[in-house]
Amino acid sequence: LEDSAFGLEDELAMMLGERVGRIQEEEFTVGTGAAMPQGIVHGSAFGKTAANAASLVGDDFLDLIHSVDPAYRRDPSFALMMHDLVFAAVRKIKDSQGRYLFEEGQNGMPPRIKGVPVVINQNMASTIASGAKTVLAGAFRKYKVRDVNRVRVKRLEERYADYDQVGFVAFMRSDGKVLDAGTGPIKHLVHP
Repeated sequence: LEDSAFGLEDELAMMLGERVGRIQEEEFTVGTGAAMPQGIVHGSAFGKTAANAASLVGDDFLDLIHSVDPAYRRDPSFALMMHDLVFAAVRKIKDSQGRYLFEEGQNGMPPRIKGVPVVINQNMASTIASGAKTVLAGAFRKYKVRDVNRVRVKRLEERYADYDQVGFVAFMRSDGKVLDAGTGPIKHLVHP
């Protein structure tokens, strides 16, 4: 800390905050609900079995989108969520007339598939394989996150005093869960 050419403590606080955010994103995506938040993938309902174990076709998206109740499809938060590598595979899908399914985002708008916005989440399954839940569709406002207080950073001086060093650790208490009244506001596509 003494030899730093810039405000290291401030930089460490930002880095720890980013790290906590990345851990939260992972747990809010794939958490099991046991000793961690219920992730959105775990809390999603079955929507559609993909036509193929190792690929996606355009009809998979239409069937998944329409597996969600129309009331949720009208919700402003309705979107598709997938890993960027899955999205790369999606960008290559063509319909029977050779037209790409994927629609580039215009004027700062997100990319779309059949008019539905696409959200990239690097914690979703990255490989299209048997048993993988690769795509979610739903009203994502139905996934609720509860943060208790804010990120707390602790400076550990005594612990590393023998080496004239200082350590830092950050804590955050959070939980998350899909609010589902039995109608499946968020559904997943699973590969056979």
